[in-house]
Amino acid sequence: MKLDPKKLEFYRDLLKQKVCSVCIDSDADGKCTISRTPDRACPIDMFLPEIVQAIESVQSNRMEDYVESFRTHVCSQCQEDETGRCRFRSDIDCAMDRYIQLIVEAIEEAPDREEAKPAP
Repeated sequence: MKLDPKKLEFYRDLLKQKVCSVCIDSDADGKCTISRTPDRACPIDMFLPEIVQAIESVQSNRMEDYVESFRTHVCSQCQEDETGRCRFRSDIDCAMDRYIQLIVEAIEEAPDREEAKPAP
């Protein structure tokens, strides 16, 4: 599914404000430190279309349903192996996994979410 670039930019800005501002992987100036590590990048920057798709494919009050959708849409594209294991999640070093609830809440509760949705 191809997502509208304006919609993606809307959600990127929203997530940077709501999630990155409290992320333990940011420095004193609020800049991401994950990208300073070789072979790593902020999952919001790397997988924003997949993150949005994972959230939009779920209609539930259960966070477990969103986690399952993230595993399907995002983790499978990242560092997860064929058995579903991810060394970053296992080491509690996955920023996306750490902040999944904030990511879901930010997108689901976005005040202008209707404006960000593509026209039918």
